[in-house]
Amino acid sequence: MSNAELDIVEIGRLGKPYGFAGAIHVYLNDGVEFISDPRFVFISIEGLPVPFEVITQGIHNGTITLILDEIDSKEGIEKFKNAVLSVESRYVSIEQSQSDELIGYTILDQVGTVIGSIVDVIEQEPLLFLKVQRTGTNQELILPYHSDLLIESNHPKTTLTLEIADGLLDL
Repeated sequence: MSNAELDIVEIGRLGKPYGFAGAIHVYLNDGVEFISDPRFVFISIEGLPVPFEVITQGIHNGTITLILDEIDSKEGIEKFKNAVLSVESRYVSIEQSQSDELIGYTILDQVGTVIGSIVDVIEQEPLLFLKVQRTGTNQELILPYHSDLLIESNHPKTTLTLEIADGLLDL
């Protein structure tokens, strides 16, 4: 089956192994809540989602812990540490962040020069970063976003004018 047939969504990353029986911690992305327990999870291996049957799902000290079929040792699960974790969308509810509404906005610098368009918003509490596709290039850059840096927001025109520090665009 293809991803489109299954409707797989990224929900977070695998953390460090827990115990010696092949259990691993799961760190969910912000806004992800399980509606029901998935029978399978998908671990990104070389960029492809590989299904693993969930044998046990539990919570340890407030962190979700999984034991997956055919992985029965700390060493066996260690290789999946920090891997992207996905499930079928029917198992989760994903609350859309208000900051995602900025995707598609055009960024202008303090003198009105078009820098590019926002393609992603990265939330690293308490910080917020904008991933911007530079106009006329294939380059992407990451800009910090904070109300102190905002000069003007024009929602009808979907533009944000930001105070951008000297040299930041040259990195």
